[in-house]
Amino acid sequence: MGDHTECIRIAFNPAVLSYEELLQSFWSRHNYSCSGGVQYRSLVVAATIQQKEAATHSKTKYPKAKTAIISMSTTDWTDAEEYHQKYFAKNS
Repeated sequence: MGDHTECIRIAFNPAVLSYEELLQSFWSRHNYSCSGGVQYRSLVVAATIQQKEAATHSKTKYPKAKTAIISMSTTDWTDAEEYHQKYFAKNS
């Protein structure tokens, strides 16, 4: 169980919301100081080199952030089991 990191995949329209605005929203709302091990670490997974550069640059504004920034090409994505998906929507 400790060999994975729980993530959400966000699809966004850059004509409506820029990646930089998305990052700003992430940094302003997320508890990025958490260091609960690999499964619950704070993580930004960039889909492109440009996104990784933007995320790395935006992180400099938060020097205490323990958030890792990685490229999608360095990780495998596996969807959670169906019963884990949309958990709060299904159980509220």
